[in-house]
Order: sequence, then C-alpha cells, then structure tokens
Amino acid sequence: MGMTTLLTLTAMFGSTRGSVPKVSYSSYLDIWMVACICFVFSSLIEFTFAHFLYRSNMRVMGDRVERIVQITMPIVFLLFNAGYWHMLYTAQSNSKW
Repeated sequence: MGMTTLLTLTAMFGSTRGSVPKVSYSSYLDIWMVACICFVFSSLIEFTFAHFLYRSNMRVMGDRVERIVQITMPIVFLLFNAGYWHMLYTAQSNSKW
C-alpha cells in the first residue's frame, strides 16, 4: 500500500508539473508534493527497518521503533501542515491582487 501511494504521488506530481506554467523557483505546490512524497517514503523506510528488527529477533527494539514513529509521525505531519497553511495564507493575504 505504501509503494502504491508513493507511485501515485509521483504520478500526481508529474502531471501537476506539466499543467502549471514553468517557473525558475519552487512553488507552494512543489513544496506540498515533495513533503508528501517524503512522508510516505519515510514511512516505507521505517517499515523496512522495523521489519528487519523483527526478523533479527530484536522484537523489543522493533516495538519501540514502531511506538516512537506512531507518536512522532502524526505530530510532525500536523506541524508541517500548520506551518505550510500559515505560510500559504500569509503569502496570499500579503499579495497585491
């Protein structure tokens, strides 16, 4: 499921890059898509590491890694969302449109 999500996000990123005007700087959409891809990729890395620990008979360490990630990943994602949407709102309210 994680691999499918990663491939879907990559396809979405490619299609959105093709449908927006070419600019020399990173847009807010680029930041959002890259962050989402990084979060999904980091969850795949965490799964691989925890699975390795389970298979290496280090179940206690694998459980600890799982518990830490179950707590920290949603918090980090919420903090990213808060910062991103605040930045987007302030940039839009400061524009001269």
